[in-house]
Amino acid sequence: MNLETSSVGAVGLVAGAAALVLSYAPQLSPLEVGQLLETTSDDLGEPGWDSFFGAGRVNVFSALLQAPLPTLRFEHPEPLPTTIVPGALTPITVRIVDGVESVLPGMVMLHYRIADGSEQSVDMNPLGQGIFGVDLPPTPCEETLSYYFQAVGDGQTGVFDPIDAPAGLHKAIAVQESILFYDDFEFDQGWETIVEGVGTTGGWVRSEPVGTVAGTGSAAQPDYDRSPDAGAICFITGQNPNGAPGTDDVDGGPVRLVSPSISVGADDVEVRYALWHHTSVGVDPDVLLVEVSRDNGVAWQEVEAVAQTDGWEWRVFRLSEFPTLAGDSLRVRFSVADPPPDVSLTESAVDEFLVREIRCDLIDGDFDGNGLIDQLDYAAFFACMTGPTQRDPAPGCEVFDFDTNGGIDLKDAQAFQNRYNP
Repeated sequence: MNLETSSVGAVGLVAGAAALVLSYAPQLSPLEVGQLLETTSDDLGEPGWDSFFGAGRVNVFSALLQAPLPTLRFEHPEPLPTTIVPGALTPITVRIVDGVESVLPGMVMLHYRIADGSEQSVDMNPLGQGIFGVDLPPTPCEETLSYYFQAVGDGQTGVFDPIDAPAGLHKAIAVQESILFYDDFEFDQGWETIVEGVGTTGGWVRSEPVGTVAGTGSAAQPDYDRSPDAGAICFITGQNPNGAPGTDDVDGGPVRLVSPSISVGADDVEVRYALWHHTSVGVDPDVLLVEVSRDNGVAWQEVEAVAQTDGWEWRVFRLSEFPTLAGDSLRVRFSVADPPPDVSLTESAVDEFLVREIRCDLIDGDFDGNGLIDQLDYAAFFACMTGPTQRDPAPGCEVFDFDTNGGIDLKDAQAFQNRYNP
């Protein structure tokens, strides 16, 4: 594939487009994705291939329109967890969307392993409307659970999530969490909206989305928010549902949405949100820029530049990914612009904004990290027993080594009994 990639941003756009196409049609090979992006690219310069622009500029919308129907496709009704409660079962669901094939009964599976243990497999239970559920297994505090999903169609085609599994895996670490800030935007919690530039339109508003349609017939704005409950409000760029396509979309700019200041401590902090971003791909696609600050907005660092989403999408990042930032006053900023000549139809939305502290405050005897020595820890203790001569406890069992001799034995049993409080 020879698409015009004259900058790091263009390279990222091609990679993002390939990932988006694969999320829709995971049965495609890398070569087939490359060919699709090339044949649907916007021709630039001289007609056809040329030495400066190559095959042209990638057009995500055209590629998705011409992509073949998926064999089967995974969707996530809720964001996949990146942290789980130590020692507890964690319910999880996926939706299987039929395409060329229909999923075979009993052929949706979860594969997982805890830390460096062996891979285990379990069938997922049908819950209706294409949704399947299962419990992620109990995982010791500070250990990582790695997992992936598999489904088989009635044509015997297997699909995976992530699409490159088992090489690629979803991962969740067993830690405690503390919610620092949550906003489903049903009430005003102090977000700042900024409109820059003379004549700029389409600034952010907190509103119930009603949906607008692009000239191609695709959805430019959502007609529903992303809250799983009865909530209906999100932040969305300017709306005029009765106007022509593109009326009151983002023109000029940037328009910015800035979170209130959120106090964060020294432990790692995770930020999660739902995004919607649509832009008609022209010479330069208009991106939704997400930035983070830890000094109350004095210095900002880019988190991601989103060229397009496939409807509402969940995003997550951790402050530990930005070690050069310092301070305890967190702010997050969402910015969109459509610079002159304002040729794109550009709209964005944000919902379900969550900031949580993640930690693992281990205490002796507390296997699941819930701050108590209870029945779950009692069962775990006997599973961790190694005997008087063995000195190789399983992962997580070190919390029962009261005498720090490297093993879990009868001496530790007495110390644990003294702490046990059912």
